[in-house]
Amino acid sequence: MNKKNVGISGILILLTIIILGCQKESKGYLLGEWSGVDKAGMKQTFTFKEDNRAEWILKSANMTQSFDIEYKINYASCPITIDITGFKEGPFAGSALYGIIEFKNNAFFRLDLEPGGIHKDQPIHRPAFFGEETVTYYRVKH
Repeated sequence: MNKKNVGISGILILLTIIILGCQKESKGYLLGEWSGVDKAGMKQTFTFKEDNRAEWILKSANMTQSFDIEYKINYASCPITIDITGFKEGPFAGSALYGIIEFKNNAFFRLDLEPGGIHKDQPIHRPAFFGEETVTYYRVKH
């Protein structure tokens, strides 16, 4: 095998890894109810609906908060991105959360979110990689 064929083979392998890593087959996995626990011990439950609306419930030992939210997911990006907006009250009122999501299979996913503004003059802060704030969510029901 000559150097040209080795180079082309290497590029094809890299492209295959990138394409498979983007998880286009996971489209639609998000719908349903998912539950996880963050590093502070707060239980979080998302219920994602087909109309790009969701409910997010946060529970700790001494409080429960519920948010009716909107989401936009981009399965074509790598990693998959998600924008969560529509907060009408609470600490995220008037802002948005920008995140990356990785489906491990149809049973669980990892999600890392960062707050950012929703106005054009406010920057979007989306995680570049899965870090300390990443939460793993497990499917409760479809």
